[in-house]
Amino acid sequence: SWRIIGKGSGRRGPKERVVPLHGALVDALSRWRASSQGDYILAGLQRPWISETALRRIAAEIGEAAGIGHATPHRIRHTTATVGLENTHDLRAVQELLGHGSVQTTQIYTKIRPHRLREVVSGLRPDAAA
Repeated sequence: SWRIIGKGSGRRGPKERVVPLHGALVDALSRWRASSQGDYILAGLQRPWISETALRRIAAEIGEAAGIGHATPHRIRHTTATVGLENTHDLRAVQELLGHGSVQTTQIYTKIRPHRLREVVSGLRPDAAA
């Protein structure tokens, strides 16, 4: 697990939660931690954490380098929600991962991609009673 502090809402302030991480990411972070002197993965120059503007720039650069176009932290969050739902079919687990208080908010974040709709249609039986 990893402790994440996000911006939260203007009314309630920063939101902190502990989320599980993929094993490959845990390995990479453990290697980084062993060789690093700092406590933050993306540390800013003026303060120990990185600014939102700098994070957006880094995400955009990574997206362009990966050939996926302009990426933003928010777009990455939406993609994570969609892929998580597609792979698990567990909306409540995705809701918990994203830290949403409402399943309706999580539904807004997730998209049904065309290949998933085709899978659903393929699974329909013409002889099934309505």
